[in-house]
Amino acid sequence: MVAPDQTQLKFRVDEYLREELEKAAAANGVSLNKEINERLLTSLNPYAPMLNSTSSPLMKLLVEIMQTTGELVLFQQPKNLRKTGGDWIDDGFAYDQAVAAAITVLKAFRPTAPGDDRMAQLNSMDGIFWGEHWLQRLAAGDPTNAENVDPMFQAFREELGPELLSRISHMAEFDVDASAKSRFAEKQKGAGR
Repeated sequence: MVAPDQTQLKFRVDEYLREELEKAAAANGVSLNKEINERLLTSLNPYAPMLNSTSSPLMKLLVEIMQTTGELVLFQQPKNLRKTGGDWIDDGFAYDQAVAAAITVLKAFRPTAPGDDRMAQLNSMDGIFWGEHWLQRLAAGDPTNAENVDPMFQAFREELGPELLSRISHMAEFDVDASAKSRFAEKQKGAGR
């Protein structure tokens, strides 16, 4: 029976696709109908590349939290402060709030183990280093120089598009190693006081 808020569609698919969808539905413990609905919803989501089936549940949760927080914060802003026709990712304040929500959730899910505090002290700059490394590689990608382009970074560049990439263009010439050495030197000065 079709629920009042649903519409029944009839369409044809190849037998192979039907079998694959049935396997996926069984693996996910849902009906074929639910599997198809979820896949169609995901395909219409602008953040779908981050929500693919290989993502961890925590990554899916983070994407949902960031998207929902960003949209709500943008909606709650006075109309005269909102960017007209913009998405939350284009609004600095809404973006910052979505990031803060994600960080809050990540901290809550942080695993603990003996010696974690000592490791955190020793390696507190690793996350910054790797974040800068990724940004530098994304910003420096040069499609005209195919021999130096990592396919994974090129795929991310294509998904992000020129508008988002323009936000990190300053990272193209960024010296990740020099930045890490500078932070380490500052940390050593602070520890010596």
